[in-house]
Amino acid sequence: TPIFAGLVKCADCGWSMRFGTNTANKTPYSYYACSFYGQFGKGYCSMHYIRYDVLYQAVLERLQYWAKAVQQDEEKVLNKIQKAGNAERIREKKKKASALKKAENRQNEIDRLFAKMYEDRACEKITERNFIMLSGKYQKEQIEL
Repeated sequence: TPIFAGLVKCADCGWSMRFGTNTANKTPYSYYACSFYGQFGKGYCSMHYIRYDVLYQAVLERLQYWAKAVQQDEEKVLNKIQKAGNAERIREKKKKASALKKAENRQNEIDRLFAKMYEDRACEKITERNFIMLSGKYQKEQIEL
């Protein structure tokens, strides 16, 4: 059973890489190839792969690196991991704050549009039907926001 099944993703398209074995050579080898390639015709990702033995060796070396780092200075590694986690949380918080600001701006814009639309209806610049249609649309968007 391939140990990286479901974990290896294509760097180009993000799809999972499928496991396969090339038995056409004198020395067969296993690999992970982009599963998106060829799914929907030409132009969707390219035929690329990584050999299983190369991936296994790279992961093993990385694990050995971190195991050695922990043995040498566990607290330093923990601080590094914590710092990376904090940076990710800060990025996520900024992203959410930005989305909230956009939603608040849109909410204010809808309020202005409602006021203008009401004035236009009072002055008979738009029909009752259009007023009801537009107000329904804006009310739905306000609820979603």
